[in-house]
Amino acid sequence: MLRFCVYGLLLGLISAQWACSGIIDVGSDAAVGADATAPDCHDPDGDRYGNGVDCLGPDCNQTDSQCWEGSCCDEVDCVDPDDDGYGEGADCLGPDCDETDTQCWEGSCCDEVDCVDPDDDGYGEGADCLGPDCNETDSQCWQPGDSCCQVGPYGTCGTGGPIGECLQVSLPSGDYFVYAPPIDPENPLPMVMALHGDEGSPLVAIRYFWEPVWSSSQDFILVMPKCPAANGSWWDSDTHAHVGFIDDVIDDVAGKYNVDIDRVYAIGYSGGSVWLGWHGFQFQDVFAGIQWCCGGSNAWYTAPPRDTCKVDGRFHISDDDFLWDGARDVYETMVAYGHEAEWVTALCSGHCCAPGRSEAGDALQWFLGRTKCDGTAGSGCGDIRDLP
Repeated sequence: MLRFCVYGLLLGLISAQWACSGIIDVGSDAAVGADATAPDCHDPDGDRYGNGVDCLGPDCNQTDSQCWEGSCCDEVDCVDPDDDGYGEGADCLGPDCDETDTQCWEGSCCDEVDCVDPDDDGYGEGADCLGPDCNETDSQCWQPGDSCCQVGPYGTCGTGGPIGECLQVSLPSGDYFVYAPPIDPENPLPMVMALHGDEGSPLVAIRYFWEPVWSSSQDFILVMPKCPAANGSWWDSDTHAHVGFIDDVIDDVAGKYNVDIDRVYAIGYSGGSVWLGWHGFQFQDVFAGIQWCCGGSNAWYTAPPRDTCKVDGRFHISDDDFLWDGARDVYETMVAYGHEAEWVTALCSGHCCAPGRSEAGDALQWFLGRTKCDGTAGSGCGDIRDLP
């Protein structure tokens, strides 16, 4: 014998109550034709609040029969769109494989669920999802139009970096100079790293070419590392040691400024371009584009982080530059490995970059026409080495 309670509304009472309608023998003929339909209320904690038309109302916490609304709900750590007590969070009864079905959270019923939903909020891609999800990294966010859903530049969200022109920053591994506009948390900025030649300092040629470009727009971060070798040469010194220094500079800038992760670039001049031919390919998880200006070297090629993430290259050099052969070797290596590479003959003679200061403006325009891996790593905040 099974005592079966049906849900009803008792006259004269303010609130709904449960009333027992009698005893039904589910194994006898008396059950045939009887109103033996169970209430439509999925209610794991037995407080009559849950999911279904016969519930008293929704339940914010299916693990506590004394809590269904109000302040007791504020601290419940359970994202549970279908209100079955299973979902994502420490206060859930367990994980839920299907947030569209209150009767399913584990087992064979999960096998046929057509919903790709990495953050387990019920929203995702597939016919069985509650709807599309604008952000699969946040189980509290799915509605397009919400600020958490905004798709835009992906920044490092660094703070505290000095603002202004040609500011010197000292690290244990060496120094760099930076041109940085005010930090905007809503607007990550591209970053250009420029390596000087054998003059030994970025305050000579690099500053000459790039300061006017930065001053006229102030819409990118210009970083100019100073080679830490005693002789100031990127190539005529311990070139491998400089890899660690460049890593330090990248990390320091990313931590202090809001750098657009998809738009980080490098350019080398003369000796700096020689170093980039040897070691630039090691930074394909950072740089969206590399330019070799009036220089190059026999390429030391390093495979990209994945086949669809090959850094783009641009070469700007005169036909009679003594470093032409090295630059051409890097260019042909890039082409052979399937990179996009552009060769530009400089309109000057000898070891030079361009007439006047036109080189930096052309370089910046080329840079901004490409993103890392030809995509976007996402939106919000992330690591400068994140890939799309």
